[in-house]
Amino acid sequence: MKSSHLRAALILTALGATLGPLLDGLHTYSGATWYADPQWLKSVWWCPPLFAFAGLSIGLPRVLIDQRLDGKVLPITGRALAWKMGLFFFGYALSGFLPAPWWVKLIILTVLFVAALFPLDTRGALLGAAGAAFGGWLVEWQLTSRGLFFHRDTQLWGVAGWLPALYALAAVAVGALGRFLVVGTR
Repeated sequence: MKSSHLRAALILTALGATLGPLLDGLHTYSGATWYADPQWLKSVWWCPPLFAFAGLSIGLPRVLIDQRLDGKVLPITGRALAWKMGLFFFGYALSGFLPAPWWVKLIILTVLFVAALFPLDTRGALLGAAGAAFGGWLVEWQLTSRGLFFHRDTQLWGVAGWLPALYALAAVAVGALGRFLVVGTR
C-alpha cells in the first residue's frame, strides 16, 4: 500500500471514530434512532469503532474504484470537497430533525445526493454510492435485527427507508475526502 493510501486510511478511520459519533448524535438526540442500552450521551461503547470502520470502508474504496476505472485518482478542489461534505452534514441533520414523513426525507436526501455529484464527480461515484447504500443498510439491519439499535422509521426490515440515500450521500462526500487525502487538490 502506498504511503498516501495508508495516510488516507488512518485519517478516514480517525475521522470516522470521532466525527461519526457526533453525527450519530443528531439521530439519537432527535429520536430518529436509539441504542438498546446507551451508556453515555445516548450512545454505546462500540459506536466509535463502528464509525471508524464506516469512514474507512466508505472513503478508501472510492479511491480504489477510481484507480481501477480511471487509471488514477483524480484530484478534487477544496471547494468541491467542502460542498460535498456540507451537503452530507446538512442531510444528516435533516434526516434526524426534519419533521416530515420518511419518504419526504428520502426525496430530499436523493436530491442532495445528486447535488453532491457536482461539480462533476468521477465515474466511481455511483458505484461507491451503491455499495455504501447497500452495505450501510446491511450493517444497520444486522444491528436492528439483533435488538442492539432501533430506527423510528422501519420501512426496510427495521431500518429507515431514507437510510440508503443518506449512505449514498456519505459515499460521495467521504469518497471525495478519500480522494483529497490521497492526491490533494488540482
